Amino acid sequence: MIVESSVKHRRKGHAGWQKWVKCFGKLLKRKERSLFMPIRVLLTGKLQGPDMGGSILLI
Repeated sequence: MIVESSVKHRRKGHAGWQKWVKCFGKLLKRKERSLFMPIRVLLTGKLQGPDMGGSILLI
């Protein structure tokens, strides 16, 4: 479910990414840093970097 949803939203670019992260955060009951940092590390392997919304299209 989560993977299918991420693929669908990723095609919509930055706005889709934001929508997916918001839905994923509600599912996990997490907000802000406790949600974004694990996602960033999972996708990029780094703790810092550019905005994930802009980078998601490259990944």
